[in-house]
Amino acid sequence: MFNLLIYYLNNFKQVGGFMLVEDYIEFLSGELFIAKSMYELYIVLYNATVQYIDAMNIAPGFFKAATEAFLENSALRMCKIYDKNTAALTINKLLNTLQSDHEVNELFHDRIKDALPSCREKLVGIQSFLPQLYALRDSSLAHNDTKFCFVDAFS
Repeated sequence: MFNLLIYYLNNFKQVGGFMLVEDYIEFLSGELFIAKSMYELYIVLYNATVQYIDAMNIAPGFFKAATEAFLENSALRMCKIYDKNTAALTINKLLNTLQSDHEVNELFHDRIKDALPSCREKLVGIQSFLPQLYALRDSSLAHNDTKFCFVDAFS
């Protein structure tokens, strides 16, 4: 799906127009790149805890904070990218824009017609894990949910 976004971005630049769609794709591509990079850094640090336990024990607070920061940054960015807020710049809104924009369709009709169903199928597959991601964001990252922080204190 992301190769398709890059294809559109490159073609919009060649045509020299469609600044809104071009900016949209650049923004989402950047967000996806950062989210993926942060998650990969989290995995590297998490997996390194066994191999480099002595080094990590020298500054355990730093490594714990760094590991959590990478994971939380990745989770928050993914929530933004797939947000259901209609005012937000999201993957779903981009696909809708590509499908409904008549100027874009005139230039790339065959490519859009063939690619959008595949993109939407991938989006449906991704959406299966989004409720867990939103729950993580809402319960501990973006809000101080009393159910999460103080399980028994407010029961």
